[in-house]
Amino acid sequence: MRQIAEFIAVLSSSLFAGAAVYVSLVEHPARIECGVEIAAAQFPPSYHRGTIMQVTLAAVCLLSSIAAWLAGATFCWVIAGVLIRVWMRTAVRKDVTSFGTFLSTLTHEFCHHLDFEKFGFHDSWHTRGFYDRASLYHSARGTPPKKLFWVAMPSGRWRIDWPHTNRGA
Repeated sequence: MRQIAEFIAVLSSSLFAGAAVYVSLVEHPARIECGVEIAAAQFPPSYHRGTIMQVTLAAVCLLSSIAAWLAGATFCWVIAGVLIRVWMRTAVRKDVTSFGTFLSTLTHEFCHHLDFEKFGFHDSWHTRGFYDRASLYHSARGTPPKKLFWVAMPSGRWRIDWPHTNRGA
């Protein structure tokens, strides 16, 4: 029983990690290269299916690691099973990350990746153009992009006025 539970925990966590790496390194860059319209059309159904698969794999990993521990394995198996679940949780609310937050974070980080890998920039600053590009996730979700309100700083740089932006006025 213990060996079967350990095998299932390792298999499900490996599939979880493999899928995450594949999507990050292969699927998303390929879709972006096809253009915004194609990427925006493919993101919603793909993310829905991916979320179901990843949550299922994380749950199987957690449950099988607990089963392995109950069958005599060390407590490290439970810790390893919990680590995948923690990755999917928010820091403040301790709740599972919402689809919108996950997609927003993913596109934000992907824009940083593009800055370095595709455009060859030495830095990837949070500029006005960066936020315009990172708002691609609104196209994928079919929601209107949030209008950002900018404030000029004395140094000649700009910052987002979050209270004004969140009011939408």
